[in-house]
Amino acid sequence: MSVGLNLNIDKTFSGTKRNHSNLTFSQNNTSNPVPPKTKFVAAASSIAGTILPILLIAKHQKKELKFNSWKNINNILNIKYGIKEMTIVSGSAVVAGVLGGCLSDKEHKRRHKIKEGVFQFLNATLPTIVVGGIMKHLEGTKKLNTVPHKIAGVVAGLVIGMPLAAMVANKITDPKDLEEDRKINAKDLVVNIDDALGALVLAKIPIVDKLHAEKLLPAIYAWCGYRAGKHE
Repeated sequence: MSVGLNLNIDKTFSGTKRNHSNLTFSQNNTSNPVPPKTKFVAAASSIAGTILPILLIAKHQKKELKFNSWKNINNILNIKYGIKEMTIVSGSAVVAGVLGGCLSDKEHKRRHKIKEGVFQFLNATLPTIVVGGIMKHLEGTKKLNTVPHKIAGVVAGLVIGMPLAAMVANKITDPKDLEEDRKINAKDLVVNIDDALGALVLAKIPIVDKLHAEKLLPAIYAWCGYRAGKHE
């Protein structure tokens, strides 16, 4: 739900031109492609990092739940997501993906993977937290606690939250502003579905509850971890 805006602000430092906008499209350098082994390990690690916290959360929420049958998979996936659960699952997926990528890839800088991991984690959680705050305000105001207002709140939260996540990530990973900022690129627009789904789940919009869209969150969080782990 992100929109690429043409808000480039160029500055020159020692003859080097940098782009400070977090709302433009960027493409990764493909001159030195990531080896297939790294992609596989990053994928496997991020999936494992997604599944483990889900199992723990499911067991915490449903004390009687047993893991002795494939028939219980639906019950495991049908956990109640709040901001805490989303943060735990997405954070675990990204950390696992980055660790897997760092351990299996000696050709690319691990620092780049860690920076991408910070970006992916904040991009998956910060917009949802912003929307959660808006939803809390709307639900506490009788006249504003309606589906149209909640949908508008979700849109506003994502428009504010996603560029904010990019800005915060850049501040954390490059506090002295020495490198080009990590910008939202075309693939991020696809991955940002997690923000929309997470926000809609928090908004408790009836049609979303019926679709059980929250079951897609683990796959999207695993994808975030994979992207960070295979980053060049």
